[in-house]
Amino acid sequence: MVSIFPGGTRMTLSDPQIRSAKPQDKSYSLVDSNGLRLLVNPNGSRLWKVRYFFDKREQTLSLGAYPNHRYCYPLK
Repeated sequence: MVSIFPGGTRMTLSDPQIRSAKPQDKSYSLVDSNGLRLLVNPNGSRLWKVRYFFDKREQTLSLGAYPNHRYCYPLK
C-alpha cells in the first residue's frame, strides 16, 4: 500500500496502546498508518476514522467503534 502522505512514516498501533489510552478533557487522536486514526473521546469511547483526500480536499470517513469493528483491529 502506498502512503497517501508524502514522506509519511508507517506506524502501527498495538492493542495494549489503545486499551491504555485514557479519556482527557478534550478529544484526541492516536495515529496509525496511512491516515487511519483512533479518536479517543472524553466519555471514553474510541472511534476509528480514516483521513483521505478527494478532489484536492481533505475528507474524513468514520469506520466504527473500537473494539467492535473487526476490520481495524491493530496488531498484537
